[in-house]
Amino acid sequence: MSDTIPRLLILLLPDCCPEYLSYSYLFIFQFFSYSPPLLYIKGNSQLLQEKSLAIVGSRNATETSLFFTDQIAMKAALENTVVVSGFAKGVDKQALDSSIKYNANSIIVLPQGIMTFISGYKTYYKQIVEGSVLLLSSFFPKAPWKVELAMARNPIIYGLAKDIYVAESSDKGGTWSGVIDGLRKNRTIYVRKPADDETNANELLIQKGAIPVNSEGIPVLSKSLSADYESKDNTSETIKIDIPSIQNGIIDLLKTGEFTVVQIKNILDLSWDEETISQFLKTYRGVSITNKRPLKFTISNNTNYQTTIFDIEQE
Repeated sequence: MSDTIPRLLILLLPDCCPEYLSYSYLFIFQFFSYSPPLLYIKGNSQLLQEKSLAIVGSRNATETSLFFTDQIAMKAALENTVVVSGFAKGVDKQALDSSIKYNANSIIVLPQGIMTFISGYKTYYKQIVEGSVLLLSSFFPKAPWKVELAMARNPIIYGLAKDIYVAESSDKGGTWSGVIDGLRKNRTIYVRKPADDETNANELLIQKGAIPVNSEGIPVLSKSLSADYESKDNTSETIKIDIPSIQNGIIDLLKTGEFTVVQIKNILDLSWDEETISQFLKTYRGVSITNKRPLKFTISNNTNYQTTIFDIEQE
């Protein structure tokens, strides 16, 4: 190893060893049909076994998006959650810097070999040694940065995180394709609700099934759900809808078994449309989605458990 690189142990984890199965259990099966055959890591490997979230977004993010990223990193620190990012400029870099500022743990997923990250070793040497930052790469250790590797790294960022927060996305590129692929695989993805004058593609992602959240990462009501707060009859008399009662009814039903959105709507005779029911179910942290078609929902026995690619047969 070059003398310009701080001398820290690089751990090699092949997918055939027990340690790999233990360390990499946070890879979410909905996103991966395979796991990387090798992981190269430098730092505190225990971070791979802790609760995690990813913050992703544009390299040329606005100040609003960077503020959102900072708030989600602070939320992660308060909840003892590891922040996963990809070390690109913009949202990725802000996620890492804010994590360090708020004393949250971080995983940097590299778009290059782990031995070519020389400037990063020097910058984050203290955090790596102290165990608050872990470097991870699935590429040949001496591989230089390449666009292709950056694109190949993106699914690993998504796969390492249970929760995914999108600060800002255009209608193309790595963030967009990652979110679209995640939604196809029924991942729950939170997207910052944009202001009316913003020109990004956040609203398009929300329309495609992502969960809108405010600047603090709290889910906000969809238009259809907001409309149910107040409805008017022919006499214009306002009728209040008991939202908590509807939600509790859904949760009580799910405790008895697995149900599709259509079944939930019909059994409980709900006024909510199917899109609103689906959004509520994907937002509620205690609800699990079965990995089959049609999708069915139920209440998980352990809401802290994160399903892994090793829990199902790989394709």
